[in-house]
Amino acid sequence: MAKLDDKYQKMLDSVNGFLNEMENVGVFPIKDPISGEECKKETFVQQIEILKKEKFTIATCGSVKAGKSTFLNNLLFGKDVLPYSDVPCTAKLTFISHTDDAPYFEVFFYNKEEFADIRKTLERENCVAFEELKKRVATSFQNGVSFSDVEGTSYKSSRTRKLDELFKKLEEFVATNGPKTPFVKEVHIYINRQELANIDIVDTPGLNDPNPLNSHETIKYAKNAHALIYLMGWKGPDQRDMDFLKNSFGMAESEGVTNRVFIISHIDKNPEWVDTKKEFEKNFPGEKIYGVSAYISLLQKKRDDGYTLTEDESFELEELENSGFEPDRDNVAEKIADLLYKKEGAIRIHRVKETLTKCLDWKLDVLKNEINRLSKSIEDGTKSAEKLNKEIENITKVQNTLEGKIKGFEQNLIDQLSDWLFNSKKDVECLCGMAIQKAWRCIEGYNGVKMSKARFPDDVSNAVRSTRLGIIPKLCALNEVYKACYKDIKKELERLYAENSAEEILTVPEVTSFANYFNSEVDKISLIDVKMPDLGKLIGYFRFDSTNNEILKAEASRIIKECIDEKIGKSIEKIVISMQDSLMQYTAKLRTEVESTRTEKRKKLNQDKTEKEKQKEFEITERDKITNDILPALTRLLSNLNDVTVFGG
Repeated sequence: MAKLDDKYQKMLDSVNGFLNEMENVGVFPIKDPISGEECKKETFVQQIEILKKEKFTIATCGSVKAGKSTFLNNLLFGKDVLPYSDVPCTAKLTFISHTDDAPYFEVFFYNKEEFADIRKTLERENCVAFEELKKRVATSFQNGVSFSDVEGTSYKSSRTRKLDELFKKLEEFVATNGPKTPFVKEVHIYINRQELANIDIVDTPGLNDPNPLNSHETIKYAKNAHALIYLMGWKGPDQRDMDFLKNSFGMAESEGVTNRVFIISHIDKNPEWVDTKKEFEKNFPGEKIYGVSAYISLLQKKRDDGYTLTEDESFELEELENSGFEPDRDNVAEKIADLLYKKEGAIRIHRVKETLTKCLDWKLDVLKNEINRLSKSIEDGTKSAEKLNKEIENITKVQNTLEGKIKGFEQNLIDQLSDWLFNSKKDVECLCGMAIQKAWRCIEGYNGVKMSKARFPDDVSNAVRSTRLGIIPKLCALNEVYKACYKDIKKELERLYAENSAEEILTVPEVTSFANYFNSEVDKISLIDVKMPDLGKLIGYFRFDSTNNEILKAEASRIIKECIDEKIGKSIEKIVISMQDSLMQYTAKLRTEVESTRTEKRKKLNQDKTEKEKQKEFEITERDKITNDILPALTRLLSNLNDVTVFGG
């Protein structure tokens, strides 16, 4: 037959399937609502595996010879596994559990205090039972066993696959005439049967056992078991059953219970058992009662499995089947399985569902908050990208403005230099004319008196010097204009940067490279004078013919003009050209600096913009995935948790 916890195991399997769905949706990791820690799917799978191995307890209770062993053989195994006979075989609390190895049993004996309490209680409340106990103890003593031999100890049998041998050995401890039976407190039987893998059976002694400890333990296990099977004889409950149920369980009219079923056994011996069932339901409304002939059911299973029945067994079975008799028409195994699930399995499943619901609710809140965070981040990213675009545009704008300023600066200074050179050449020509006029006056004399030949060269030289001295201040003034223009452009560019680019200020090149060159050129002009050979030649003319003024004038004019034109005129042209070259070098350096700083800034801003755009695209994808995929899937999972057609009741 199917295991009694099949429905529970299938529900736990459905939980595993549900966890797989959660994993596919991307729920994990998830927060445990109890510990507050984030858990992976494996954490819940381990909890499910623990639940799968967590056992159910089924207690059997009822009158002596109500057929409990036969019923359990039929219910659990479908064949004779547990022993049964005409004498009470469950004189003690008997626990039946699964073992993966060969079967064995373990017996536990009373300690001194427990056994003394039993004797006192029986002596006080049940003299007949007390005398029976004394008789059994005496018989045990005659068989070589005394209480002191086993007091507070236990016995564990050897393992064997031969159940007949195992239970034969067990009779020594539990059968009515077993030599150690009076001293046994409880028995644990371990059988290698998968039907018991997750179920412990507690087979209690008969009703109203004179042993007060047994009666107490019977009531305790009967009340606390996940399912209680109460067996009654084929005649139904007798007065002893009624008294026990009312006194021990508080059962009264209209009191409904959830953890027990009542079995009328041996219904093959009572054709009127249905009337017995109705009478019971009348006395105890809400209770579940079924009729079973475990013996006939076992015969059917043995026959169907190919076992040979005795002649009497075959005759009895054939006669009942021909009459339409159904030994288990209510499918008691299924009823008990439902009872196990509804009483305890559903509670465990509900705890799992409750935990998963809390986890999913937490995950929903987390995802909703994540959507809000992503939306805010996307909005901020859009604003940041717009700001970066404006900065990039501003860089181009500033660079264009700077270029305009530089070109204007270049043109302005070039124009000033050209004007100065033009005017300076005119000034030099004027000064040259004045020097020549002065030389001519020297030749012609003053007031008709000619200058001595000794003073004539000096006068010519003085004329040249006067021209030199006239142009030097103009050069110095030009240099100051030149430097002032550079300072102006530096201030203008720094101001422009300060207004349009808060990140950094352009380092404007200083005007220093031209200063030394300018000073050296001015020094050269200061040294310009008439060369001695020219003066000697002029004096020779003066001596040769001091009266030929035209020759002297022409020669003096040539000397003065050559000196001024060659030395002063060309020097100022060279200075202006050098100033222009210096200007172009300066502005080239300035443009390089501007381009470098703007390129680096633009590159950095573009990198930031690219990163922002990538982040924005990623966050949009994540938000859409959560909104369109994960949230609907989570909502569906939560709905499935509460849908009995998907996840059980």
